[in-house]
Amino acid sequence: MELNIKNKAERECYESLRSDGWFVLKKGWPDFCCIKDGKLIVVEVKAKRGHRLKKCQYLVMDALTKQGVECYYWTPEGFEILSEKTPHIG
Repeated sequence: MELNIKNKAERECYESLRSDGWFVLKKGWPDFCCIKDGKLIVVEVKAKRGHRLKKCQYLVMDALTKQGVECYYWTPEGFEILSEKTPHIG
């Protein structure tokens, strides 16, 4: 996945990371990064239960979960914790 990066410094950094074998994303980050008493959680917000995460969102949330970050999916019906077993990709 190639990115169209206009900022010269960001483009150089992106190319350096890619040439070193990294898969680099600029999209897909959770809507909220929340910190309370030193604890970090992230939350992806959807308007209705059943709305799926986009592929980039799923990749980021999956990687964060594997690093021990608690990842949540929120709709007006409430919170749901995401785990490696939660297939929320659309």
